[in-house]
This record gives sequence, C-alpha cells and structure tokens, in this order.
Amino acid sequence: MHMVLILALLLQQPPTLTPGASQPLLDRPRLALGISQTGKYLVVAEPDVLEIRDGATLELLKELMGRWTAFGFDERDEHFLVVGPKVRRYLTRDWSLPFEGELESAKFAEMKNAKPDPLEGKFPPLKPGQALVLPDLDFYFVNKTGGISLVGIADGKLEMKAESLSTEEKLQGISGMTAGALFVTARGGGSRISLRGKVYGLVGCNNPILTAAIPGVAVVVGTDGEAIYTPSSWKVFGARSGQTNACATLDAKSGWVFVGDRDGLRGWWVSDFKTEVRILNSKSPVLQVLAASESRALYTLERTSLRRWAISD
Repeated sequence: MHMVLILALLLQQPPTLTPGASQPLLDRPRLALGISQTGKYLVVAEPDVLEIRDGATLELLKELMGRWTAFGFDERDEHFLVVGPKVRRYLTRDWSLPFEGELESAKFAEMKNAKPDPLEGKFPPLKPGQALVLPDLDFYFVNKTGGISLVGIADGKLEMKAESLSTEEKLQGISGMTAGALFVTARGGGSRISLRGKVYGLVGCNNPILTAAIPGVAVVVGTDGEAIYTPSSWKVFGARSGQTNACATLDAKSGWVFVGDRDGLRGWWVSDFKTEVRILNSKSPVLQVLAASESRALYTLERTSLRRWAISD
C-alpha cells in the first residue's frame, strides 16, 4: 500500500523537460507538427510546404511543395502520404513520388484571408484537418456532401472503401480517431463523435485541437476548453472552459497533457484533471507542441524557433 502511494505521488509530478536540439526559423505561418511512427522524421507544416526534418537533430531533409490538409507515415516510416486535391504517396528512402492521384469526391475548404497569387497560379491554402491518415495509409476525408469517406490505394489507384459516414448536418473536419471512435467537427466548431456509423454530439469541448487516449481515459482539448471522458460510455468525467489554447499534446507514457499558450506550456495529469501546473515559461507563445512518447521527446514550435526536449519521468 505504501509503495502504491509513493508511485501515485511520483506520477503526479510533471515530467522534466531537458533542452536538446534547436533550430532558428524564419517568421512564417506554420500550421502543424507531425512525427513519424518511429520518431525518425518530424514534419513542420507550412500552408503550402511540408518540411521534413530529422527527428533528433531537427535538420531540414526535404521540402515537399503542394496543397495539403492532412499527412501521415506508415508504421515503418517507409511511405509518407499527403492528402489534398491530389493524393501523393512518397517513398522516404529518396522522397520519390511513385503515386499521385486526383481526389475527385472531395471539396476541401480553403483558409480565410489567404489570397491566391494570380501571377504564380497559386490557390489559397487548405484548412488543415479535413482528412485523417491512418497507419496503413488508408485515410478518411470530408466529401462533397459533407459526410466522411474512407479511401485506400490499391493497384495504383484510389479505391473507395465500403465504410462511409453521412449525417444531416454538414461536417467540416476530422480531429482524430481515439479509442475506436472517430472525432469530427460540424460547422461552427461543434464536436461530434461517430460510433457504429452514427454521429452524436460530444458535450464538454468544442473546436478540438487534440483528441487522444490512454487506457480508460479519452482526452479532448479545444481552443477555449478541455475535457476528459470515459470511453466506455463517452460521458464527461471532467471539463473546464475559459482557456486560450493554441495547441496540445498527450504524452501517453506519463499520462500528462501539455497545452501551449501565450506564456509557454502548462500541463495536467489525466488522473488529476483539476490540478494544472506551469511546465515551461516562454518569451513568445508556443504555437505547436508534439509529444513522441516512444522516443521520450517533446517538440515545441514558436514563431522563430523549433526545439526538441527530452522527457524524463
């Protein structure tokens, strides 16, 4: 019993972040961070460019140009899939492009206040999060009717899967897949959850920027609130609002959630939802944060810097 209490007290302490590699960046819009399955590659996503960087040193390896709304690696980091009006599958060994296909059944929304460049024939960037790439490189996407379709690549072409999701209200994004449930957003930012082919409203948190889970607990963090749920019933176990959140990530090994804001990083342990602590103070807002639990690394993105931190429990 005494050892259980000591373990519980240790787990309540936030992980220690030790500074590692860092890279200065030009002050440009960056919309997302992504990590490959093994932690070998880090993706820094600009509106029309995906920077592929070394996951340990942060050195730039490759720039992939083109419109995108989602991207992801396969389980062995051998392939990298980019979803946009065109679906592109790269081989990571040389970043060649053996597959490219038109996604004709999609009508992706563009970002507001992003004007095209008529001289270069460019279109406005797409809003991120209108598709979700799975580890086997199948992907969900928002289709023309406002529902969700599942697509794979077979025999050198895009192949629609039998699984699809339709709803009376039009959906605008896919925020993640957690504990066997697909998280989607409706117009206006309302959170929805798809269970057994039906869509239900999700109480407690809107405009999700993180959906993640560890055994027994599902976490949703939005731009102005956060909540935890019991996945067996999807009832709200705890919720709060009034935050101004820029980004969030879950370190699955420690059970700690890191939330980026204008002052740096704050965090909370999923088993002690009510208690929040300041983990990292920063001179500029943390715009993106990403935990690579297996490699015990945390990545933070500020306006002019990219940093890697070692996580020590």
